[in-house]
Amino acid sequence: MELGTGSLTDALARGEWVLAESEAGQHWVAPDTTLEGRTLLRDLKSLPTLACGDRIRLDPRILPLSLRDEWRWNGKDSLTVLWQCMTQKDLAEHHRQAMGRRPFDAARVEADWVGLLRQGRPEWRTEGEGRIVPGDSITLTISTQRADGTVIEPDPVVLRYVQGDPDQVVPALAPWLQDAERGMTFALWSPSDQAFGSQAHPDLGLPQHTPLRFEVRVD
Repeated sequence: MELGTGSLTDALARGEWVLAESEAGQHWVAPDTTLEGRTLLRDLKSLPTLACGDRIRLDPRILPLSLRDEWRWNGKDSLTVLWQCMTQKDLAEHHRQAMGRRPFDAARVEADWVGLLRQGRPEWRTEGEGRIVPGDSITLTISTQRADGTVIEPDPVVLRYVQGDPDQVVPALAPWLQDAERGMTFALWSPSDQAFGSQAHPDLGLPQHTPLRFEVRVD
């Protein structure tokens, strides 16, 4: 038995991810502002306090039913669980270490990483005014972040884009621009193979298989 510090619910409320490791495998709780996420946070707050860094043996039946079902812990009498809390930077380090241990499985590790990022830092889109048709010329202002939250460049990239012309932006952006409107903004997570490629890019500070977040304004 090991005792940690700082409650899991406080970490989730701060936007951190929680990893539960046990003999039954690894399971994640992502910070989530949807109704389901708020309900889960409320349910966790009703339990005896679990702390970041705790390694304790517990009866799974104390956990919210939604977690027991998702993690397939129903019917288990007791498990020794290590609870870890991770910032976005910690999450990046965790997945890079996993890739180091399982280089043959790097693409799958990255896919899991992207899923957690999309849960904890959701993609979004705002509406603009007036749909852009093929042949229209627009301006894209693009900010790019690494998966640990740091920016690729301090200033956004500004480029001219002609609606309908191929190969102007990375593949991840193309579907979002198909029905673009002037004044719209959007943000998305991209796996590396839909951005600059899954290989390492030392000049950009990107190890191999590193997801990216793009935030774009259309004018």
